[in-house]
Amino acid sequence: MIARKRHGIHGGCEYPGTVAKRTSSKTRTRGTIERRGNSFRVKVYAGVDPLTGKRLYLRESTTDEDEAQRILNTLRAQVDEQRHAQTRGTLRKAFTDWLRVHEIEDNTRVSYESYLRLYIGPAFGDEPIGKVTPRVLEEFYAELRRCSVRCDGQPFIEHRVEGEHECRTVRHRRPPGRPPAAGDKPHDCEKAGCEVIECKQHQCRPLSNSTISKIHFVLSGVFSAAVRWGWITSNPTDVAKKPRQTAPRPNPPTADQAARIIEAAWQDDETWGTLVWLVMVTGLRRAEVLALRWSDFDLANGYVTIRRNYVRVNGRSFEKDTKTHQIRRISLDPATVEVLTEHRQRYEEFTRQVGTEPTDAAFLFSYESTFDRPYDPDGVTHRYSRMCKCIGIDSHLHALRHYSATELLTAGIDLRTVAGRLGHGGGGATTLRVYAAWVGESDRRAAELLGSRLSRPEPQASQVAIPDATVQSVCTRWPESGQRWATSVRAELAELCSRYRARPVRIMDARYGFVVSVETKDDRLLVLKSTPDPAGGLQATAAKQLAELGIGPTVHEVVESMSGTWTVLDQVQPGTHVDATASVEELCELLRPLKDGAPSPHEFPPISAWLRERLAQTEPVDLPPEADAVSLEERAAALPLLESLVPDESRSLCHGDASCGNILRASRGFFMVDPRAVSGDVEYDAAVLSLKTGVAHEELSQGLELDIERVTAWRLVASAAQV
Repeated sequence: MIARKRHGIHGGCEYPGTVAKRTSSKTRTRGTIERRGNSFRVKVYAGVDPLTGKRLYLRESTTDEDEAQRILNTLRAQVDEQRHAQTRGTLRKAFTDWLRVHEIEDNTRVSYESYLRLYIGPAFGDEPIGKVTPRVLEEFYAELRRCSVRCDGQPFIEHRVEGEHECRTVRHRRPPGRPPAAGDKPHDCEKAGCEVIECKQHQCRPLSNSTISKIHFVLSGVFSAAVRWGWITSNPTDVAKKPRQTAPRPNPPTADQAARIIEAAWQDDETWGTLVWLVMVTGLRRAEVLALRWSDFDLANGYVTIRRNYVRVNGRSFEKDTKTHQIRRISLDPATVEVLTEHRQRYEEFTRQVGTEPTDAAFLFSYESTFDRPYDPDGVTHRYSRMCKCIGIDSHLHALRHYSATELLTAGIDLRTVAGRLGHGGGGATTLRVYAAWVGESDRRAAELLGSRLSRPEPQASQVAIPDATVQSVCTRWPESGQRWATSVRAELAELCSRYRARPVRIMDARYGFVVSVETKDDRLLVLKSTPDPAGGLQATAAKQLAELGIGPTVHEVVESMSGTWTVLDQVQPGTHVDATASVEELCELLRPLKDGAPSPHEFPPISAWLRERLAQTEPVDLPPEADAVSLEERAAALPLLESLVPDESRSLCHGDASCGNILRASRGFFMVDPRAVSGDVEYDAAVLSLKTGVAHEELSQGLELDIERVTAWRLVASAAQV
């Protein structure tokens, strides 16, 4: 209890106004308030720390005497209800104790320890575990997304090693053989290909969201254990916002690249060719294929049983269970059985040469004469990467697993069968998450198969109705010409269908025009597009240019009618919209012809003029109902930024509307449709594409070698303009 008196002494400090009330000898005061200069320190006894055996106190300070009393009552309540941290043990201590009792594989343990050493420990490893709050975690994740080493933004040199060393050394390439007695002759390092090794200037590299998610998962386990042990009362990771999980973006080699890879592997070494072939047709993980023994095969019946992984952790190699801890059996095709039979014959021939007996316990792929130890895992990865680099293919060993999966799904094999061959758990959930784009292709083929079994009456072009929503949108935007267009467009469609001997298949979504998919007598799929937009002719010209650059469908005809502009072009197949599953490489290939400076017609206005007009509007008329609002202040703030971009604005062709609906997947790569008919920077198209798809604009900028600051500025302007 606290009593007010005129003067008093408490806690060894004299100050007016507050003293501790006298209590009986049988009652102990639970908490004190001490005056320290101009502040008051509140201290409440909270028991004994189970880790250190020392007394545990809760402490807080304030400059207000009444507030000190309220803090005292709050801390007492926390102790009574046991809502306080029971220990001042550090997060590092909790982490190491959790690792000691947690049941995980050795390679997983090494990964967790690296998270503690590289990221968690430097950030707050020595902080009491009770002080790591959800806010601390969210700030930690944000720092990692900015820079993996959480630098302070100041330039510094990243040293390769610790201690004293030369920051720049040259590893000279010398002629083979013994060095001459007089020493090596001077040479031109550049011509000789000498390797320069130096400590480089630090460049901020963000940690990937997938790695941050793994760190969050590990911390969740640590804090859960601390709750179970009574160290803390709640788990902060349950409340902290989890890092956004990026969609997987597998990039398998194409069929042509796969053939070149197989040919290069076989030219290198028949055994190496067998390994690459086996990974490509089975989709095995690296650790699984290296753990294969002859006893795992039944070549007579054509199958292999996957039982183990072979891994190397901290210089120690060993076999362990598969990733999902399940055994699976994979069927082998006749060609693969023939390849493995020849490999077995080579193995038996080698054992006869060295005077040993072949055994089913031997590993399939080994450098040892006894075949009792498989290839080194890292050595296999590096050898494959070097081979691909030599033939001009950017790929890695795990991409062969992606190749196997995507080829099966594209061929129409059901999801559960593909998941079983790959060894994915969860009944195909992982397969669906990683290979969603290829599952969609398989689904499309299934739909076409069902549709081909049925027949329906062919609709007449004159009977096709324009959607009411389209008529309303067109008449709202172009009141004078919209109604005239709506009354004449069906007759014009019938005339075009007659000219191309085509029948309407379906009406495609469009807000400010009429777009119809038609099928000709020779089974070609075309798109007939009509719009009353005064700029329709220019847009058709831009569409022709995109086709000439190889990034747009072929335009067959442009017809200027009394009501508007008709454009006849090939239909993009499969025509699915671009999304987050698209790889950065694919998007860079799409934008690269624009980046190379495709000339635009003189009458094309700059994209900046359209943006300036749009930012000046109170509310753009073409926004969908679900669009987020942007304040007038934000629009006004974007205008000076736009004007700063105008002086260096390119006059090359610019798509101007690189939204998801205008980027369609073609048979190979992507095509752009519905251009805005403007000139401008390719940085603007990259900025809009990153906004709409969620692809990091930094990656697009790096892949296209664009000015990242300019791309960022265009993103801000486009966002404010609600493009």
